Amino acid sequence: MILKRRGLPLVLLAGLAVAGCGGSDGGGPDGGGDAPAAAAAGTGACPDRLEPLLTADEAAKGEITVAIDQSGSYWNSTSAEARIKPQIEAVVANAVEQSRALRVITFTGTASGAQTVFACSNLLPAHNNEAALAQKQRYVAQQAAAELWTQLTAARAQPAPSAPGTSIVGGWLAVAQSTPLAPDGSPRDAVMLTDGAGLPEQAVKVDLSAFSGVQMHGIGAVDGAPWTTERTAKTIDEWAEWLRGSGVPSPEVSSQSYV
Repeated sequence: MILKRRGLPLVLLAGLAVAGCGGSDGGGPDGGGDAPAAAAAGTGACPDRLEPLLTADEAAKGEITVAIDQSGSYWNSTSAEARIKPQIEAVVANAVEQSRALRVITFTGTASGAQTVFACSNLLPAHNNEAALAQKQRYVAQQAAAELWTQLTAARAQPAPSAPGTSIVGGWLAVAQSTPLAPDGSPRDAVMLTDGAGLPEQAVKVDLSAFSGVQMHGIGAVDGAPWTTERTAKTIDEWAEWLRGSGVPSPEVSSQSYV
C-alpha cells in the first residue's frame, strides 16, 4: 500500500505505485532529480550449486530481505567493494545461522531498475546430526556468500539506468512488494545497505508494516567523499522519520556498517 501526503504530485504517486527501483550518483534525501517510474522487483532464484547443500523438507524460521544500493555514490570503487563485501557475508551468515530464507534486491536510479538477484527459501544446511551442524553452517555460509557476490558483481556489470540520483524509496518499495519466502507468522526482517543519498521521494510512504525489524546501514558513507557529521545526522533523522511513517515503529538507521 502507498500512502499520500497532501500536495504530493499525482505523477510521482503513479510512478512509484507501478514499480520497484535502480541508479547512479545522487544527492541527499532532499537532493534534485525527477521521481522515477516504478516496477516490482525481479525473480532471482537460489543458485543451483547451493540446492544440494540445503535441507529441502524443513520450513525456514523466518526471512531476511536485503536491499543493496548499487549507485555510483555508494558503490563505485574497490574500496567501496572492500567495505560492502563483509556486510554481505555477515547477512548471509546470520541467515544461515538462524535458518532463515534470504532475498537480496539491488537498486540504483529508477524504481523500475530494482531487481531480485538472490532468493533462497531456506538456508538451513543438510546435516545428519546436530554435532555436524556448526561445520555445515560455516560451509553453506561461505558458499552462499560467494554465489551472492557473483550475482551482485554481474548486476554491477550491467548498464545502469540513465536517470540521475538514487531511488531509495523505490528500493524500499521493491522490498515491500516482495512475496514472503518464509511461512506465514514467521519474522520478516529487512536490511538496506546505502549511503542515504537519494531522490526527493520522501513524501511517498511505502507500507513496511509486514516487517518485524527494519534497518538502514552506511548512511553518509558516500564512495570517495564521506559526509560531514552534521549532514549524516540530519539524513539519519530524515530516514528514521520516513520509516516510522511507513509503518516501522522502531527503525534502526545508522552511519555504521552492518558489521
